[in-house]
Amino acid sequence: MKCSGLPSQKTHPNGRYSSLTRKAFVLISSPIAKELVDEIEMDSSVVSRICTLEEMNLEFFPIDSQGFITDNERPLKELYGDKKAFRHLIRKKLAAGVWNSLNKYKSTLPDFPQTETCELLIVDRSVERIVPIMHDLTYDAMCHELLNMHENKYVHEVPGKAGGPPEKEDDLLKDHDPIWLRRRITLSQRIKQHKCVKKLIFGDAEAAELIKFLKVYQHVKPENRLRLLMIYAVIYPEKFEIEKDKLMELARLPEDDMNVVYNMILLEGSTDNKSSLGPFYLIFDFYKKKRVGEAANLSRFYPMIEKLIEKLSKTELPKNDYPCMNDSSPTLHGTS
Repeated sequence: MKCSGLPSQKTHPNGRYSSLTRKAFVLISSPIAKELVDEIEMDSSVVSRICTLEEMNLEFFPIDSQGFITDNERPLKELYGDKKAFRHLIRKKLAAGVWNSLNKYKSTLPDFPQTETCELLIVDRSVERIVPIMHDLTYDAMCHELLNMHENKYVHEVPGKAGGPPEKEDDLLKDHDPIWLRRRITLSQRIKQHKCVKKLIFGDAEAAELIKFLKVYQHVKPENRLRLLMIYAVIYPEKFEIEKDKLMELARLPEDDMNVVYNMILLEGSTDNKSSLGPFYLIFDFYKKKRVGEAANLSRFYPMIEKLIEKLSKTELPKNDYPCMNDSSPTLHGTS
């Protein structure tokens, strides 16, 4: 059962509890027993706080605050296996279904907008292969993970002037904050083993450097060794196929982990996508060229989807790779 906005509580000095949230939206994703629903409805203290209690008929498993997985054991092989045209058909069918539904709403709902108010870009997992692997190694992500931050501000205590009481100081996660830049440079100098990841992402590392890294840093956790192999397999699938035996031996990973790497290779895009959008390191290099010196080395990671959105806003997306449902072509508007 997926609950959204459940009432949290705060404790008063007298020991009593009061709700911090007035209403709760309860969305049931899996079938539950009728007795449980009856028990909820019989509790007046709960019913008074429930705004919505609905069954979604959507089976999924939440894995973090921003993602979920479906109840399918082999989705990558089924969607991204040898029959690559199949996954492109899924995107077109989904787009056609949304388009047909919007047209139906136009003709049946009196207040429904008759002109488009936004653009919807439908992509699959292959367009953003590398984000889940390396995003939490970026400087921004590490700060949010390790420091008690509020949005982009870090508040900490510093010694007071002339021996006075400690004072609070604010650091902003922004490039125009000189204190933040100084702290960022200090941190980057201490973290050496992540340089191999950065070089892989920017296309500066070869198999020899990855092999050297795996030999030198024997203490690296298995999940980080797996991360490196996944990144290398995504950036250089052909080279990985040649060097995989040596890399597997040095990484000392079980067979199940190596299957994860092979699944990443299945996400490789078509030749057309590579030629029109460029490999990952070119996208990073686009932003890297705007910076110089230390700022270039510490520039944050920009996912591929950001570049796609930028192209979409400028109507520069290649139509062969991203056909528009608003086009007059009758082949795009099939029923789903």
